Amino acid sequence: MSRAGTKARRRAATRAAARAAEDAAYAKLLEIRRTVQIDDSIDAVYDWLDELLLAEKFAEVDAILKRAEPVSFKDITMLAFATITLSARDRLSEHAGYVARARAALVSRGRTPEDINDMLEGLE
Repeated sequence: MSRAGTKARRRAATRAAARAAEDAAYAKLLEIRRTVQIDDSIDAVYDWLDELLLAEKFAEVDAILKRAEPVSFKDITMLAFATITLSARDRLSEHAGYVARARAALVSRGRTPEDINDMLEGLE
């Protein structure tokens, strides 16, 4: 087999693995969204993202933050994503965008500017 063929197969395998990881992340987001108990949803967010952050899988965490729609989560769960990723925000290009979407979600829920500022204090 030629080098070009081998390289092409490796690239295809890498793309397939990335798609599988993205699909798994989406499935996990749906699972968290459907969790009825708030404590369970917060624990799921913290456990999942903490594991990735400790492994320095910042690209995966960025992909999760990019795909996560804050408006689809309860307030406290929405804030859990921003809180757990705060310490790595300098290495996460999607942290600020996620927090901005969280702010917009809180506005759409009719939260007062004061409440929103209190909820997001230190997370931006």
